[in-house]
Amino acid sequence: MKNCLVCIVALLVLLAGCAPKIWHRHGATQDDYKRVKLVCEKEANQSGYAHNVFNICMAAKGYTLKKK
Repeated sequence: MKNCLVCIVALLVLLAGCAPKIWHRHGATQDDYKRVKLVCEKEANQSGYAHNVFNICMAAKGYTLKKK
């Protein structure tokens, strides 16, 4: 019974971590988002650390990741 409970809790934690997330900035339009995303993708692609650079760039532009 205890093993089953541990498995269920572990499964719930894993599923919560897979929830889709979106970039959000209060007051930003969809066009604002697309423009900033393109700039950050370009910076990320030019660096050797694409994922980290993209996230840092988006955060620097005022965006935060929120669950959908």
